[in-house]
Amino acid sequence: MGTALLKSWLDAGVSPSRVSIRTNTPESAAALAAAYDVYASPQATYTGQDIVIFGVKPQILPEVLPQWKGETRPLYISLAAGFPLAKLHAAIGESAHITRAMPNTPSMVGKGMTSLVGHQAEVITALFEAAGKILWLKDESYMDAAAAIAGSGPAYLFHFAEALIANAVALGFSEEDAKLLVSQTLAGSTALAEQNDWQVASLRQNVTSKAGVTEAALKVLMPELTGLLEKALKANIARSETLKNGG
Repeated sequence: MGTALLKSWLDAGVSPSRVSIRTNTPESAAALAAAYDVYASPQATYTGQDIVIFGVKPQILPEVLPQWKGETRPLYISLAAGFPLAKLHAAIGESAHITRAMPNTPSMVGKGMTSLVGHQAEVITALFEAAGKILWLKDESYMDAAAAIAGSGPAYLFHFAEALIANAVALGFSEEDAKLLVSQTLAGSTALAEQNDWQVASLRQNVTSKAGVTEAALKVLMPELTGLLEKALKANIARSETLKNGG
């Protein structure tokens, strides 16, 4: 996720000379430096940056945070799911300016959706708007749900596309033709939804003729999909709760 955001910020005009990245391995540091012309090293340390971004897994955060204890000058942004503001403040300091951000992978192409909570600052809003759309949540209790929908959402949609492609191949299409059928259908549907202010219920009805072929398919799909999606989102949120408790 950090790499996706880095790409969007550099594309938006952030100078590579202003970026310092601490990596896990020399190999990953070399790859980032070569790809983005930024300073990256396993030994990178705080040298007075204005913004510090924690782009590691929540299980690793407890190992990373102690070095920032009592250092309140920067703005801190955490990308870790299931790691609440209370824990971040306990590790760094109650007066530290901390924001939790939950972006998604389309941020890499400037089409991301980022949910934000915590310390609000114009520079944070500007950073994430450079990667797409943002939503400042009214309360941290909404973060897990926002992450389940938008943070994990691309994976759901990609999986749906995978299933459509696989079924197209099973019906006799080549993989290349199956990808064309599915990719253009999804891209066109998204564009149409955007043009119509996401009035998706009416758009679905426009495609669904009474007693037609689409209606026959939706009668199978819709009853299952709604309940299945509800279960999936609950499983996602439950996992976030487990992560909060160190699981």
